[in-house]
Amino acid sequence: MEFKIGQTYNYGLGRRDAFHFAVVLVHWVGEGKPTPGMDVVFADEDCTTVKAAKGKKDRHAVIDPYLEKIPVGKFFFVILRPDITKDLTHNFNLTLEPLEDRHQEDEDDDEFYEEDDGCRGCG
Repeated sequence: MEFKIGQTYNYGLGRRDAFHFAVVLVHWVGEGKPTPGMDVVFADEDCTTVKAAKGKKDRHAVIDPYLEKIPVGKFFFVILRPDITKDLTHNFNLTLEPLEDRHQEDEDDDEFYEEDDGCRGCG
């Protein structure tokens, strides 16, 4: 049996494999602050902008979980769900229905999204 990301198994413990992940370089257009590992949806038909997903069921991708933080205005990679790509190669097509580099050498000069203190308008 072929092992795939997004599935669970009850055998094969210790098996090692390598997987290709489909990724897209995007820009944040959602409300609030994008965070590494966040579930997102594409906000445009070109799949170049993202915003927060309403839930895991609706997500198209996950923001690169290996980022430490995301500077305002910088582009970043999202890792696509395995079931929304077709014929995965270095250039691939997405099968979404129509929609209504970690290199940070000058990090000191970057503006970052404000930290979320958990307060939702409590003043």
